[in-house]
Amino acid sequence: NMKPPQSVYVNVQTQKDFHVLRQTVEGNLDTKEYSLSTITAYCDELMSYLTIYYGLEDAVIRLFLWRGGKEVFIPAPDLATKSIKWIGFRFPLTSVIAFLSIINLVEKPDLIPSFLFASAGWLLVLTAGWRRENPNPFMWCKNFQYFVFALVFGRGPGPQTIDPKQWAEVKANANNSNYWQARVVRAEEKAKQRAEEYRKEQEEYLRELEEIGDVTDDLVGYSAGFGIDPIRAYLFPIQQYLGVACNWVRVVKNILTWEESYISFLISTTCFVLSFAVFFVPWAFCIKWTLRIIVWCAFGPWMKLADIFYFSTLENSDSEKERKNKMKLEREKKLKQHKQETQLKREKAGKLRDFKQYMFGEHICRVNILKEDRYYDLPLDTSSATPYSNMRKSLGTLCIEEAGCGLTRIEGQQLEGELIPKICVVPANKVRAGQVTTRTELLNSNSPGKIYSGKDDSAISAAIKVGSILVGAGAITMYGIPLLSYIARLVIPK
Repeated sequence: NMKPPQSVYVNVQTQKDFHVLRQTVEGNLDTKEYSLSTITAYCDELMSYLTIYYGLEDAVIRLFLWRGGKEVFIPAPDLATKSIKWIGFRFPLTSVIAFLSIINLVEKPDLIPSFLFASAGWLLVLTAGWRRENPNPFMWCKNFQYFVFALVFGRGPGPQTIDPKQWAEVKANANNSNYWQARVVRAEEKAKQRAEEYRKEQEEYLRELEEIGDVTDDLVGYSAGFGIDPIRAYLFPIQQYLGVACNWVRVVKNILTWEESYISFLISTTCFVLSFAVFFVPWAFCIKWTLRIIVWCAFGPWMKLADIFYFSTLENSDSEKERKNKMKLEREKKLKQHKQETQLKREKAGKLRDFKQYMFGEHICRVNILKEDRYYDLPLDTSSATPYSNMRKSLGTLCIEEAGCGLTRIEGQQLEGELIPKICVVPANKVRAGQVTTRTELLNSNSPGKIYSGKDDSAISAAIKVGSILVGAGAITMYGIPLLSYIARLVIPK
């Protein structure tokens, strides 16, 4: 299901609970009230994102100077011990791929659209890899390989155990664990030094202006009078725009850093698919013939005939007046329909709000669908993580638990219904047709449900998976192998 999730609103009874709820959802800043401190906080946040410049600078230097990369081990003979030892070195895989792609792109400009889409997807994949290289395992994320594994096998790799002692050793042995902090500190020190030099120059310039004195020919004197923040009407809209900008920047940052890993995977996969699709489009041929058709049709001498027989008769003809009247009626009809739809949506939203306030509480707060938090809570260095493992159960016990026997379910605040909204009741049993249970991994190995259920795939879904594997293998065989051989012929001299 590619539709965005439905908006969720939470109601509470008291003002105190509402303050706690709003601070949990929106943070310390009250975006609904005007405040200079809120504007300053938004500006500081937007300025803090400029530190991405240092990351881009380092990435460009690594790419062009063939630095860094994955650590690769190759066997080498050790004459002293007469054995084989493995020597590790940093292999600049990204620089190699960029070099091969660009030399091929120079020879074939038709591949520019495919190259752009592939570069966007590859950039997201590299971002996930950069996060996986962090020595702190709590900073890791689900990368591209995880989702590919989940699509092929139905489930991604399981979580790993994080031992606090092991994490402390990794942190102590990490040579570049504080590299980013030191990089930002050095840049800030340089910026402060430049700012101090500029301040001294400005002070000297202002001192010279004071010696000259103030020159004005205005005969009226002004005095500061009493005011009640007259700039509020101008700054509050700016505060709202800054809030929207900060929220969107946070969402984009979370997608680029794989905090929203599902969206990042969808975008990167879409980029790779589009790159593969437009690879076979003859762009030079299409652009050339499109421009030819436009030039020959729109700039030829026969446009004089079009002017005589069509365009010159439009303004004074009755058909033109009828056409304008018809367009006006259609525009009025669409505007009327839009007004009715807007009024219905407004009435529906007002009725739903009144029902929720009557049933659950007067104060209401909207919960964010996407992650819009500025700060994230990370575990301490002494924290640990252990995968949760459920006990194996028999088929009867698991079916009774999934049916909700002996459990008390507290329904949420989601309402459904048009005339009289009611609480949305979620069925306790979500087993699909043809399945024994939804969680077959909890069954005993000798349980009948474990033996006959397989991986909870119906015949249709299993056929789709097998078919997709066959189609992918055929596409790689038909297009991928010739492409690799062509690149090899370009790189390797005869």
